[in-house]
Amino acid sequence: MKPLLPSSATQRPVLVFGRRLFGRRLRLVLALVALAVAGLAVLSLGGTPPVEAAVAGRHAGHTWAGDGQSYLGSYRLDDGTVAYCIDQPSGPPMGINYSAPDFAAAIADADTQARLAYLMRQWGASDDPTIAASVALNVWRLTGLGGNTDRYYAARANESTEAVMATADAQLAEAGSQGSRQVSASVAVAVSPDGTTGTVQADLTIDGLAGPYTVPPGTHAASVTLEGAVFTETGSATAQIPNGSVAAITPDTRSLVTVAATAHFDSLPYGGSIGVLYPDDSSRQRLIVASPGTAEATSERVQTPPVVRTLPFQPVVQTQTGATTAEAGQLIDDILTVGATASADNPEGDWGMRGDPAAPEPVALLVRSTLWGPFVDPIVELPAVPDGAVAVCEVSTMVAGPGEYHTDYCQLPAAGYFVWTESIDPSESPHEEGRSQAGAWQSAFGTATEVTLSPWHPAVTTTASSPTAVVGDCLHDAITVVGSQPGYELVITASLWGPFAEAPEPGTQIDEASAPLVGSVDVLFAGDGTLASGCLPTSEPGSYVWTYASPGNAATGEFGSMVVHAEETTLVEMPVVPEQPEVPAAPASPEVSPPHLAETGVNGATMSGLGLLGSASIVIGAGAAGLSLARRGRGRHRS
Repeated sequence: MKPLLPSSATQRPVLVFGRRLFGRRLRLVLALVALAVAGLAVLSLGGTPPVEAAVAGRHAGHTWAGDGQSYLGSYRLDDGTVAYCIDQPSGPPMGINYSAPDFAAAIADADTQARLAYLMRQWGASDDPTIAASVALNVWRLTGLGGNTDRYYAARANESTEAVMATADAQLAEAGSQGSRQVSASVAVAVSPDGTTGTVQADLTIDGLAGPYTVPPGTHAASVTLEGAVFTETGSATAQIPNGSVAAITPDTRSLVTVAATAHFDSLPYGGSIGVLYPDDSSRQRLIVASPGTAEATSERVQTPPVVRTLPFQPVVQTQTGATTAEAGQLIDDILTVGATASADNPEGDWGMRGDPAAPEPVALLVRSTLWGPFVDPIVELPAVPDGAVAVCEVSTMVAGPGEYHTDYCQLPAAGYFVWTESIDPSESPHEEGRSQAGAWQSAFGTATEVTLSPWHPAVTTTASSPTAVVGDCLHDAITVVGSQPGYELVITASLWGPFAEAPEPGTQIDEASAPLVGSVDVLFAGDGTLASGCLPTSEPGSYVWTYASPGNAATGEFGSMVVHAEETTLVEMPVVPEQPEVPAAPASPEVSPPHLAETGVNGATMSGLGLLGSASIVIGAGAAGLSLARRGRGRHRS
């Protein structure tokens, strides 16, 4: 220890942290000047910088009796954290602000930092003055004594100097053997060969200054998280388990069992992490604190190799016909979406697996598909195939696990409704696992997604009521329908076009936009047959043509024809008027003056009567002459 200067009444030099300053008054003046300068700086900046930490006072240690100032021990920050000084011989930490702790900082090599971290964890927060002074002495031993000896600083403990030296030596020795650079976690998980049970264990390995070692079982608790399993005791996928102990787990009920686990440890007293606080005055010492949460360790995710587990499974097939409408003669297939349903024994609905666990394969099953039809009526869903249903064809599809498959094709033989059904018989599986684990399955009949309609296309012929007619005649069309949907009504509209000055050529089409339309009549059919339309009257001479059209129905598409056919054409003429011969005029009767008769009793009335009689005789004669001419005229028409 350096000798101290003698005391003086006028000047009392003091030794504080190895630096000589003058008396308390001088220190007070300098402090006031510093505060004034700092205040001006703050005012010039327009605000106060945020304070992260400040030293609230001394915590535990010894003060040298020689000057009442020199201190060896710990400090307490304003948040209650205990800190120690480094960077001798820089100034003390009082009266200034510090940054927040930097726990990633490295202030020495890994071994030295490991010792510092161990000292801070084990004894840094102690309230015992000698223990705290011993830690402070060891911190300076490891970070620098500022040109002095360790005993120089230990002397500040006064009569406890030797106790501090002995305690510090013991602490440093323990730190050298128990200190650690880092800690790592590991987890091991295992599953039984049948996939029904398993175990998990978490461990800690220390990279110690005296060599690596495994932490004894039960020292710490790990938070373990499982994937694909739960802890048998709790039924949960997470649990706290002691390090080094084996915990039982129950794998999930899956056809292919795989379990993964991770382990995490908190608040471990290992590693070389410490927090470093930086002063806002570079002439002052930095501070170090123990890491509040100390170390953490998380294992890598560990996964077991897969294990094939024997599970019953219920296959199911969702189906969709390859074509909802198709023409007779067309080929159609069925689309199969294969899966399995969940059950108490197979809660996830897994498909059965088989073979080597390193390269497992799905169990194969045979799906039989049958196409039924044709049906005249729309198909409704039934639990089973109805009696009398005719199978068009049957195809088989081998399926190996969930997915989409396509059946072979079947040809539609005629118009009508068709529907697919599917079934699975486990006994037809090529694998023993399929025969023993899979359940049988049968689809319903008439599922909407499985119905295909092959539309009816009825053949229609029409014939005009007559190839010729006269103006004023009423024409109708004879319509014949063959190949319609039995039992379902069909409306056919017959339209009469004309008159045309020239008869349209057979094979050409009537132009609806420009052709004159006489009218249209609807004819209702209840099946195949021939029906006559209502008649439409003609009012002008010329050629008239019939066409037809139909909106169809649910199973028959719209159809019609505007093509001209000879048998659908009628020539309409004016009616023939018979020739009427000319009748010659009767010769004029000579004017006869009535004779002068003697009035012998015939009066004027009697004479008038005679006059009328004479007129009647003339008319009768003229009529007789006309009849004779008429007879001669008819004789000429016949010739």
